[in-house]
Amino acid sequence: MKNIEHFQQEMEGRATARAASRKQTELLIADRALTRQQAAELAGTTAKALANLLGRGQGPVVRKRGNVCVYMESEVLRWLRDLPRAAGSPE
Repeated sequence: MKNIEHFQQEMEGRATARAASRKQTELLIADRALTRQQAAELAGTTAKALANLLGRGQGPVVRKRGNVCVYMESEVLRWLRDLPRAAGSPE
């Protein structure tokens, strides 16, 4: 019984470490400023769809610099990761 508990704890620890590693990698690598068009390409949608989401207070976090909307790549990736998944879809 202790072997099973130890194995479960070890697997949980590895999963937590992988999640932390992914998050840290995302923050270190993916912090580029993107135009709306670039953010849309990354998200697999259109710039117009992102603009519509912004108008409804949804979508990834956006910053305004003058008349230009700027999306941080890490925030677009986080938004995509946090979207609800369809039933039966792989994680």
